[in-house]
Amino acid sequence: AYGNTAEETIVQDFVPDTSAPEIVFFGSERTFDGESYVKNGDNKVLLVVKEQGAGIDAEGVRANLGALGGGGFEEPTACEQIADTFNCYWDTHANFGSEGIVRISLSRLQDKVANTGEMPEIELKVDNSPPKIEKLEFYGVSEVGDKDYFQSNDQLKIKAKISESSGLFFLVNLNGIVMDAETNYPENTYTKDAGWAVFSEQNCIRDADNFWVCELLTEPIKSGPDKNVALEMVITDTAGNEAKE
Repeated sequence: AYGNTAEETIVQDFVPDTSAPEIVFFGSERTFDGESYVKNGDNKVLLVVKEQGAGIDAEGVRANLGALGGGGFEEPTACEQIADTFNCYWDTHANFGSEGIVRISLSRLQDKVANTGEMPEIELKVDNSPPKIEKLEFYGVSEVGDKDYFQSNDQLKIKAKISESSGLFFLVNLNGIVMDAETNYPENTYTKDAGWAVFSEQNCIRDADNFWVCELLTEPIKSGPDKNVALEMVITDTAGNEAKE
């Protein structure tokens, strides 16, 4: 005897992925006023991509980094998916003969089903000139106002006047000076070590002569600070050139 046979037809719609990856950002790690900056030595190039559909992986990304000492088909140093973007970076090293403009581009931007995204050429500004410090002053700040000495629970105020065409970063080592500095100021792109506060040109204004006039205010100095703790501060421009007094 033969049993009954049940037949069922399953209809599945397959939606083809025809959307190409889209660049959200491609340029150097250091930017100011919408422009990417590089300097002699080490530079990091970043790529942020949005891809809707089949997805994208590192095999779909290559860059022409000849202007930064690399090749024309460089694979990323690393990539990762962060929320709805695919992020890659390249570590590069180059010494430039002069300041000016260099150009990089992507040489491959494809998702997993070979949809190809637009690959524009990007300009990077080469800046090897450090900021020039015109004035640098330090004050202790308490309820009575600004003082030229420091006590426990004072805030530290730093006032600066600096000549620089791009942006600025102020890196202030607060280890041994404020409470829980290592916890409150974790290491980041600019500091590399914990306990350093980072300020930028956003703490400054341009004066009529085009100088940056800056005022930085730290957390309060801890009670009984370590004796003879020297305040360490580094001032750089957007590209990372370090100011010398």
